[in-house]
Amino acid sequence: MKEVQPEWSSSAVQVVDYDPQWPIFFLELKTVLANHLGSKILRFEHVGSTSVQRSSGQAED
Repeated sequence: MKEVQPEWSSSAVQVVDYDPQWPIFFLELKTVLANHLGSKILRFEHVGSTSVQRSSGQAED
């Protein structure tokens, strides 16, 4: 893990190593949201640093 201070942010963010659980977390959240929102949602997409295998990502606070 490493902390970085992006120019666009007033606070530092933590960048962590890739976690193979990220795709699983996305699928679990997608299932919960799809069950609650039904046909109001056209599709879900996993984007950002956590969607790229073997890429570091920003940790949640």
